[in-house]
Amino acid sequence: RIPNSLLIPLDELRFAYANLPKDKKIIVYCRSGERSAFATYLLRHFGYEAYNLAGGILTWPYERESGMPG
Repeated sequence: RIPNSLLIPLDELRFAYANLPKDKKIIVYCRSGERSAFATYLLRHFGYEAYNLAGGILTWPYERESGMPG
């Protein structure tokens, strides 16, 4: 997990999205980027400024820099 991130599984997003702030940009991520792409589409549909972390957490360079397995 990315530090200070909020974990919302994709199957719970349809219930939890209303609690997300609409005045902030939201970066959505998953392990590989596929589920988060769908979640990003869904959030944009509901009026959020959402962006997908392309490639998911596997390609996020800070995961390896912090000593976590990549």
